[in-house]
Amino acid sequence: MPEFEMQTGGPVVTIGPDSLDAVRIRVREATYPNAETERRMIDAVDRAAFDRVRFVEQGLIENARRTIPRHDERVREAGEITEALNGLAERLARGASPTEVAEEFQKVQARAIRAQQRLGRV
Repeated sequence: MPEFEMQTGGPVVTIGPDSLDAVRIRVREATYPNAETERRMIDAVDRAAFDRVRFVEQGLIENARRTIPRHDERVREAGEITEALNGLAERLARGASPTEVAEEFQKVQARAIRAQQRLGRV
């Protein structure tokens, strides 16, 4: 994230990605000619910091809204593949033809490989 400068009627305050707390502390520790100037400076820096935080929060929320549905679908698909594999194992345990089960296994395996490849593109 780039730093930005904020003019508050006093000194220019630079706020970067790791300096929000530091600049808020500095503005509170600074000396001002009067209480009104001090309040204005603190309020201005706090507003700028909180605006920056809100901007980042909105990006995180939007990213989650786009990402979570994709992951939910992938989790569902992984569950279906697991169920299919368990079903094949049960059929073998009950005496089903290994050749028949192997053919179905290849289909499930291909589906699992495609799902794995999609995970690599998250």
